[in-house]
Amino acid sequence: MQPYNSLPRMHPGEKILLRIANAGRELHPFHTHGNNTTLLARDGRVLESAPGAGPDLATSDFTIKTIPGETYDATFEWTGKGLGFDAYGHAPSDALAPNEYAPDHGKPFPVVLPNMLDMTFGSTTAAAPTWVASARCPRATPRSTRRRATSTCSTRTRKKSSPTTTYSPAA
Repeated sequence: MQPYNSLPRMHPGEKILLRIANAGRELHPFHTHGNNTTLLARDGRVLESAPGAGPDLATSDFTIKTIPGETYDATFEWTGKGLGFDAYGHAPSDALAPNEYAPDHGKPFPVVLPNMLDMTFGSTTAAAPTWVASARCPRATPRSTRRRATSTCSTRTRKKSSPTTTYSPAA
């Protein structure tokens, strides 16, 4: 199983070679969450029909079933094609990045805001320790199909929490 800090860094359109090693004791399904990999070699041996033929038996698969003690070599290419948003976060007037999927250029990341009745405000939210006395709960109109919940929102002053527990969204 891969460590979480082994994230490959790449730009859309680049092809990278992955060396996957199952150093554990259990079978593990390895996948790249959204794209196929092309398996080229197992245990350092190229998947070829005859010596010198090259990886003519290479297979494209969404999941590589890694067996304990074995290694796998696979190529991975991510294009960002068909995401429906610009992977770089460009404005429509910005220039295209190399290998960027042009039809999605400048499209914002789709965000659907939750209904106010589906949210919780107060001591159970991650942002609660950073609220101040001026913070107020948003008013919500209850739906006829739901019971009116008692508000857990408070306008009392809250102490700032330590930096290790404070949640602050990226700017």
